[in-house]
Amino acid sequence: MDAIRQSQLRELVTTSISSFGQRKGESIVICCPWHSEKNPSLHIHIGHKIIPGSFRCFGCNKSGNWNDIAEKLRLPKFEFRNNNDHIVDLNTLNIAIRDVITSYHSSLKKLTPRTLNGTEELEDSFQWRGFSGKFYKRLGGKFYWDRATEREYLYFPLYMCDTYQGYTLCNIDGKDEKYKLYTEASKVCFLYDLLISKEPVVIVEGHFDAIRLWAEGIPSVAIFGTQNWSDIKRSYIITKHPKKIILAFDGDHAGYEAAKKIWKDIKVKFCEVDIFYLPCLPNKLDPGNMPKEYVTQLRGMLYG
Repeated sequence: MDAIRQSQLRELVTTSISSFGQRKGESIVICCPWHSEKNPSLHIHIGHKIIPGSFRCFGCNKSGNWNDIAEKLRLPKFEFRNNNDHIVDLNTLNIAIRDVITSYHSSLKKLTPRTLNGTEELEDSFQWRGFSGKFYKRLGGKFYWDRATEREYLYFPLYMCDTYQGYTLCNIDGKDEKYKLYTEASKVCFLYDLLISKEPVVIVEGHFDAIRLWAEGIPSVAIFGTQNWSDIKRSYIITKHPKKIILAFDGDHAGYEAAKKIWKDIKVKFCEVDIFYLPCLPNKLDPGNMPKEYVTQLRGMLYG
């Protein structure tokens, strides 16, 4: 498509869709008409990197060109002259949208978690499950005492692309429920913002699985249980463009089946995706409690 026609299409897209959403960088973000959602997650490109009107939803993974969404919303369509006029490589679209998201979030003032009062800085001498307060502070951890229940917790804020999404609590005394989550579990990954772009990553199920692997020098994110895997999490992880992704779930039948399912869902051309199988034993193994020999094996898979 030549520059004049791209300019005409950009003007049509911008004029037609502006009232539906908010501009963020080189995209207009609206609520996706293909699935029910409260928070807008469909990005419509209006910049110069790719053809205007190309879109992708980070909620349901729907993508296409301007006429697809124009038909859905009953907006004016654009007359493409030939098939090549509107073809966009989806990987290029992912990269463009990733750049928009990164640019937008970096421009935001980092939010201060205000939904939980009473957190305190951890002492370096603090110990929980073999690790010190100094280590937990590196992960954003703080101490929290719940006056209502007189229980002690480790508090972690949950950020995705520098945007505060809620928090999670780890029960220090080990009684009753181990963890509490105060956010939308399908939209966040624990310790996501510690990941470095284009570096390998391990995806695990729970809080301590990720904590233990970071202590071993292995970058990881927890998805808060395999039942909370979603297209949103897949999109966030892929936008980091990791060299390799390894799924390391619990050593039982449920963990094996979940790993296979997510492996099929997350496969992308530019990244190798593999599964780390822990043996199925009477005393179930997971990345948080597995012996050092398995840590060494996992590290070899990740960097080998």
